Amino acid sequence: MQDVDGLKPSQYLIQTAEKNIKGEIFLDYAEQLITGYYKTKPNKDINTRTTAVFFIKYLKTLGFDVTNDIFADNAWYFRNALVRANYNDLTLGVYETTKYLELFIKNLLLKETNTLKNRTMHINYRKSIWSR
Repeated sequence: MQDVDGLKPSQYLIQTAEKNIKGEIFLDYAEQLITGYYKTKPNKDINTRTTAVFFIKYLKTLGFDVTNDIFADNAWYFRNALVRANYNDLTLGVYETTKYLELFIKNLLLKETNTLKNRTMHINYRKSIWSR
């Protein structure tokens, strides 16, 4: 971004523009959208499929060419990522996080190849030399 009339853009404006260029703003919005949708449904087991269908249909209205393949191949991971995005246990120091959902969405929309392993979402997960 360049100076206009001697005014310099704020660091916030620069960071926001960079996030928009990289597609991170949409990713943040998508994460908030589906975790919010998931939260509103009382039956979490049935809700995972409903959330996936809702998200696919929403993405198609935006022009994305998405199928349910990644959801079918990673159904358990997607469900657990939704749970972790909504789960807190302050006594254990566990806080909700969308980092696992972000990996899933990046694979879906950006065609990245992030490894989607359920074990990494375990509360007491410790990466070891045996982890692959």
